Amino acid sequence: MDEELKLALFRSLLLARAFEEKKIELAEEIGRVDIGPTSCYGQEAIPVGFSFGLNRDDFILPSIRSAWAADLTKGLPLKPIAAEMYGKAGGFSNGREISSHITYPELGIFGGTGVLGNNITVAAGIALAAKYRKTDQVAVCFMGDGASNREEFFAGLNFAALKKLPAVFVVENNQIAEFTFYQKFMPIKDIADRAAAFGIPGFVVDGNDLMAVYTTARETIRRARAGEGPSLVECKTCRVRPMSELGDPGKGLPPELIAEWRERDPVRRMQEHLQQIGVLTEKDFRELREKLRKEVDAAFQFAREDRYAPPEEVFKDVYEEGGLLE
Repeated sequence: MDEELKLALFRSLLLARAFEEKKIELAEEIGRVDIGPTSCYGQEAIPVGFSFGLNRDDFILPSIRSAWAADLTKGLPLKPIAAEMYGKAGGFSNGREISSHITYPELGIFGGTGVLGNNITVAAGIALAAKYRKTDQVAVCFMGDGASNREEFFAGLNFAALKKLPAVFVVENNQIAEFTFYQKFMPIKDIADRAAAFGIPGFVVDGNDLMAVYTTARETIRRARAGEGPSLVECKTCRVRPMSELGDPGKGLPPELIAEWRERDPVRRMQEHLQQIGVLTEKDFRELREKLRKEVDAAFQFAREDRYAPPEEVFKDVYEEGGLLE
């Protein structure tokens, strides 16, 4: 991996971190309109590593925790995302949807719904369409460890494997599903072992190592694009924040485990690596971080000052205008 690529990856990671920090800071304010923010803080290397470098018409289907980092890396601008979080007219759907559900087909972004894991079978369907159309598009689907136990996981991966679909299924194993440690409801250590049941490759990667995630992403996306079928990738990480930024921090993982994983923070690790190889100084880092924080601050200031859509907006985009009845 050349130095220019590493720096570009790090910039995307740092932008995702700046957005997460602002989301945490404004959680109570955002929570009055949007969902109580679910933070990706400490896990950003996974959505960034898999979304970085995809083609514009490739598809991503983010999880409720990876949505913002994945969307930003795929190319969504900051201001409409922030405006959606505030329910304002400048949002992608004029403030009518939860920001983790943003869908923007022009960039291949398909958000989820209130049913966690439903994006798994949708990803299989999107990949099937790409195969029928004989494009080289790939669908990358993100999910948590809890969602990997839902029926959609088994149905979606089985179908994708059966049809050799161009899809990559990414499990963000942050070790806790809402309030339950994952090994209390899962009899296996590695979720990637389930790949064997579908006859597809399974990979385990350190989800806090941006370069390792990106390298695994490139290989699994290459396989999918080449017609070799889907892969299952388990990214090991840790939820260092509460289930929701408006939730009880005491209902998470043990403090000692969180402290251990904070030492493996993906931003710090990548920063230290870039400094060690001489392509980033401490001054460079501070200046880049400040620049990105200002961009994020400006986006949220725009969202605060933006207008609300008029009440009649709720009736738009419900029925097709024109059609057979006219």
